[in-house]
Amino acid sequence: MSKLSTLWCEELPEDLRCIECQLPLGSDALVRTLRVVESDVMATTPTFSRVYDSIDKKILLFDRHPSCMEDVNFATISHVWNPEVSDVQNHGHSTNAVTDEKIALKVLSSAKSIYESLEKETNSSIEMWYDYLSVPQWHDPLKMKILSLIPKIFQNSRFTLVVMEDVTAKVLARLRDGKSFEERVSGITGVCNAKWFSRVWTMMEFVRANHLRVMIHGHQIQPDVKDVFIQEIRQAWKTSIREVGNVHILEKDYAKLGENIVPWNLGKPEEARMIIKEGKRLDFGMAFSLLCRRGCRSQKDFFYALLGLIGPEFSELPSDNLEEASRIVQKACLASGDMSPLLMTPGDGPGADSPSVKRQGYFDAATFNLGPRTEDPLYPVQFESVSEGPRLTLSKIGEVFWTERAPRQGPNLEGFWMHIYHALNLIGPIVEEFVKALGGRWFHLPESILEAILHDEERRNKLAKLLTTCYNLGLKGHERQPPELTTEIAT
Repeated sequence: MSKLSTLWCEELPEDLRCIECQLPLGSDALVRTLRVVESDVMATTPTFSRVYDSIDKKILLFDRHPSCMEDVNFATISHVWNPEVSDVQNHGHSTNAVTDEKIALKVLSSAKSIYESLEKETNSSIEMWYDYLSVPQWHDPLKMKILSLIPKIFQNSRFTLVVMEDVTAKVLARLRDGKSFEERVSGITGVCNAKWFSRVWTMMEFVRANHLRVMIHGHQIQPDVKDVFIQEIRQAWKTSIREVGNVHILEKDYAKLGENIVPWNLGKPEEARMIIKEGKRLDFGMAFSLLCRRGCRSQKDFFYALLGLIGPEFSELPSDNLEEASRIVQKACLASGDMSPLLMTPGDGPGADSPSVKRQGYFDAATFNLGPRTEDPLYPVQFESVSEGPRLTLSKIGEVFWTERAPRQGPNLEGFWMHIYHALNLIGPIVEEFVKALGGRWFHLPESILEAILHDEERRNKLAKLLTTCYNLGLKGHERQPPELTTEIAT
């Protein structure tokens, strides 16, 4: 058997046993953790499932039932796979001996390096769940069961170590202490460009993780970072906007939006994480929107990550046919009071190569942009007995007298003027209604920000004059957009 096959295959899965209860694994999912130890320590370790050699040390593996993990002190690792390792894993057993040996060495040395930093940071012999070795990658029956369990594994671990191999100490120094404005902005984009932000699995792991720590390039764990730099880069971005005075100039001339990722391009993973931490359900639309601009190997991978966000009762793929599986899950969401599947935008949007999508990064405003649920529906969804189609009980809240198509958004100030014009055209220069429409309904600003604008008398009076001026000019959409007034309203 090749070295990789030893790591990623199970010749006799029926012989797997839990080291805690000593019973066969049976039909349960396998939870496999590891420790890296000196050779002499192995002799004093009473029970382990198997051992691998890693240069001058031993990697001990521990197999358990999920129910036997309750008292185990372990950390989970959230990382982006090395491209070479990923390619070999994806192609299965068809590797030559040289490639096999090379990839096996990468897998083992990676586990060793991460574990040694982890052990030093925690000052304890903590165990580690690391998918390179914790998942039998070439044994599908075992692997599929583990994929369904991953959200719980991350939720139940002591903490999750996020590995950002492409974020260097120099990038953080530019972010925090850059001598020039350009340096500080490059620090912001340097963190945002991390590949870890770009994958569906890592986002699911972030949302589900119990606690967080971060490791950057060189296996340096950042002891004071508990949220993968999200609050730090968002605050630095706000400061940069104030320094430049115009967010569009900042994006175009300094951050090079479209070539680089900026904080708002990340979407709102921390909002999804907070919903889960509060013991609430993450709605289907919000979960889908968080993942749909991020990368994965296959549609099935995307689906497993999606189920990991909206579970726990949807933790298993309900059908091998992904369209049918999607229908089953959406119906179950509706039955549980999650109306978001009915509120998602139907049809295809622009392609991944379009400039507008590239400028948006991982932020998807097209599919579902209503944010988290604020109240549960008054009437539950019922399903027809024959067609199984949903049947809704609705309340009348008013009559629609006319509708108007929102103007196409253009770039920068022109695009923002389109929104201003549309709000003025429908509402008029009434400050309260304008702020609620443009700030709340268009841009989903928090209620606290809207209240601050309305309670600031000087700012409110200034805005009232600007709106009246714009309204009285009788402007016709994009034909005569006033950049100076647009900038004033934006600030």
